[in-house]
Amino acid sequence: GGVLDNFPFSHAIDAIIRKPAATEVVRRLVYIEPDPGALHLGPHKERDQPRWPQTLTGAMSGIRGDEPILDDLMRVRQFNDRVNAINSVVGERFPEIRDRIDQLTGAGQMPDSPTEEQVRSWSDKLHAEAKSDLGAAYEGYQRLKVTSVVDGFAEMIDCVCNFPKESNEAEFVNEVLLLWAIGEEILSEPTDATRAVDRRGSFLRSFDLPYAQRRLRFVIQGVNQLYKGVGSDPERRRVLDQVKQTLYDRRAIISALLAGRDLGEDIVKATREVFGEHSIRIHARRDTGAGEFIAARRNELDALLAAFKKLLDDRLEGFGTDIYRRFIEVTKGLSPEDRRMLLVRYLGFPMWDALIFPMRAMSEVGELDPVRVVRFSPTDATRLEAGGARAKLKGVSLHHFGAFFKRDSRESDYLWGRLDGIESLITLLTEDDSPEERAKNPFYRRGYEAIFHEEKDLSSTPAVQTQVKAKLEKLPD
Repeated sequence: GGVLDNFPFSHAIDAIIRKPAATEVVRRLVYIEPDPGALHLGPHKERDQPRWPQTLTGAMSGIRGDEPILDDLMRVRQFNDRVNAINSVVGERFPEIRDRIDQLTGAGQMPDSPTEEQVRSWSDKLHAEAKSDLGAAYEGYQRLKVTSVVDGFAEMIDCVCNFPKESNEAEFVNEVLLLWAIGEEILSEPTDATRAVDRRGSFLRSFDLPYAQRRLRFVIQGVNQLYKGVGSDPERRRVLDQVKQTLYDRRAIISALLAGRDLGEDIVKATREVFGEHSIRIHARRDTGAGEFIAARRNELDALLAAFKKLLDDRLEGFGTDIYRRFIEVTKGLSPEDRRMLLVRYLGFPMWDALIFPMRAMSEVGELDPVRVVRFSPTDATRLEAGGARAKLKGVSLHHFGAFFKRDSRESDYLWGRLDGIESLITLLTEDDSPEERAKNPFYRRGYEAIFHEEKDLSSTPAVQTQVKAKLEKLPD
């Protein structure tokens, strides 16, 4: 708060939503509010007109550091609502898609060493079923996928050329690629519908790296759900961690390509020659726009896309089959039910994606795990004293300067801060426990005693320590 002016919510929320982890994950946004009461708006009171000393004092003081967090908290809530809606769709459709996978592979008996032709055949059949299920909506889904590929390709070019995300150069690159896709009848309204479908399909088979990312992320979410039943079984946790790490390793290959890393010197050089800052500024200065840019550099654009296609073909040859085989290998330590659930997510992803990608794309949902907001404050820590900041802290008076010149008051508030902090942390770690279980939890008392032991040299808090120790005796040993 001191560094970020008490308002780090937006950045923290973005980081939480994007952050991957190769072990069990619980996503929490924890913020510290030393005196929540200070932010409450009381009833309106009539005030006298300010006199000149108050006016001068107000002019010299800074702007208050407290800022509204309601918008950010609502953003977290809306994110969680979207995540829960997507997860509900997955839960409702899971039995149906599982049955289709069983029919496709033979009553759930999936071969441990399928050929590349087998995996491709399963994928093609499931794509065809997804198309049949969506009907006329399938074309919209395909166009959305093409747009995501174009956006991803634009971001890769921005990374290679060092264009900031919201710069004019980045906007120009995105406009060029969208206009190119329209000109190639990949995104435009087709004069020949069959030809457009074929061109979109060919384009997606060659360049749809975001699809591979979404597939791995979707299976990772399935692994996250299995952690809930781990309990105290270390072997099962080890297997789940290994499965998750394997998926993240494969996902890192895709992420590196999309971020413009691991492309090879030739492609990096060609990209900078076509989309370099000097090249873009020539057209921007002449106000010729993206259309003239494409016309002037058509051959170079086509050559760059052909080189990138060849790179993907070489780097990702057999990628899907390799993931499947590695997936089969690392999941052997799981129960048949758990293994089957993950395989239904992986093999059935052509159908899953058709169902949930439009929801994810429109709502900017990344990881499919909810984010819970947790406040640490004197008001929320009630085991030793339920009266909140006013009952515990001496520094809340005089506009929070009540302890500024008093060592005993500062030490008292410091001690209460540590005691409330350990209570809040233990409560966070035991949030799934019932109120009865939490009331009997001995770790609260052990935490308080550890803090008293560490802070035994505080010289000016004997009265506070005596008061708190009396309350401590009433807690479970």
